[in-house]
Amino acid sequence: MEKESKIKKVKKKKTRKKIDKKATLKQLLVSLCMLLLFGFIGFVMALNSVYGNSEIYVQRAYENIAGGNWNQLFNMVDIEESDYVNASVFANVMTNRFSNIDMSSIKQLESKEEGDTIKLLVSYRLLESADNPVGVDEDTPEAETPSEGETPAEGETPAEGEIPSEDETPAEGETPAEGETPSENETPTGEEIPQEVIPETKIMEFTFKTSDEKKYVVFPVWKMDISDMIVENVKITAPYGFEAKVDGLDITDCERSYLPSIDMMQYTLDTTLAGTHALVCQKAGMQDITEYITLEKDGSEYAVAKERVIMERIIGEGAADIVFGLYQAGLEGTGIERLTAYFSEEGVEQLQNVYNELYADINQEDGAYLKIIEDVEYDISLENGEIGKGVDAVVHFTCTFWAKTPRNAISGIRKDYEGKAEDSVTIHYKETGSGLIATSIDFKCIKYRQD
Repeated sequence: MEKESKIKKVKKKKTRKKIDKKATLKQLLVSLCMLLLFGFIGFVMALNSVYGNSEIYVQRAYENIAGGNWNQLFNMVDIEESDYVNASVFANVMTNRFSNIDMSSIKQLESKEEGDTIKLLVSYRLLESADNPVGVDEDTPEAETPSEGETPAEGETPAEGEIPSEDETPAEGETPAEGETPSENETPTGEEIPQEVIPETKIMEFTFKTSDEKKYVVFPVWKMDISDMIVENVKITAPYGFEAKVDGLDITDCERSYLPSIDMMQYTLDTTLAGTHALVCQKAGMQDITEYITLEKDGSEYAVAKERVIMERIIGEGAADIVFGLYQAGLEGTGIERLTAYFSEEGVEQLQNVYNELYADINQEDGAYLKIIEDVEYDISLENGEIGKGVDAVVHFTCTFWAKTPRNAISGIRKDYEGKAEDSVTIHYKETGSGLIATSIDFKCIKYRQD
């Protein structure tokens, strides 16, 4: 029997490694910092690709230019806004500037970055004029018809009644002789194929630069430079007593001075944008004076033509008096004497006929008559006007009236009633040595009868 081993097997005890918590935490913090650092770098690169990337900015500006989005483009310009340098003025100026440009022809050519400046080159074509298409020379003489007995030059069409010789080229529209081949610009019947005329391509330049503004403190902000569009101390002379507006903005609060020799008011705009602006002069009861004015440089001046102002004023004051003076005379039966000063001798004759018809319309044979017109609102517009010759004044008005019905066939009673009417009267003026004078009037009584 084997001897029991006195050697006892000793079980190895499992030992646990002691974890260094501080080292692990430190490693985690380092990893986290690295992740944050790389994340921050990626974030900065992403922001830079959006806010620091000049190409994206220029592309956005080009899209606004090609699309005519002037208000959005104004948000990208470097300018100090004022009363007459703002988004609405910029939009009007750019709209007028591009009014004769074919917007579909606008193309981006290239953009060149030079330090803190970028030049954007854009090509475009002008709209083809209906009166003088691009490529057509107005001075080109028409082809002459050969006189009797003359032989047309080669390629010319013989005059009516002439018979071309065998050697002559068939006239336009004739079929070439057998065996002949029409030229590349002709159809088989000899008709000339119209050649497409491509308008001339032009180029405009836009400048962009970095501004003092920073996006998120570090990223440069690109702005369109329109400093060359700023004009200062421009003067606009408009008729006294009218409210004057430029691009819809009231300028009557600007620095102004009265010019008594011409009865006009001169306004001075400290700053505005170069280009074409809409000037509107308004006065109650008169047609607006609307003119497009071009201001290109510092100190530019523009004045509404004095002759036009005089025409507007004379007609504005006289036309309404003629129309409603006629109604008053017809209602009261006082005649036209007070109104004759407005008319020429021939005009007075016609005015008398108009008055007679009006009086008969107001006091009708069946007892119907117009009693009164009130609450009159009117405006005056000028048509077919030509300084030095004449003009037509159109007085358009609305009113409330009171009238009586015709006598009842049985009782003879007439009833009162109220109504509203709208009408237009045209007065024809002629320029004479002493000024404008009315020569005739297109006038009919308002329709007031109920039947």
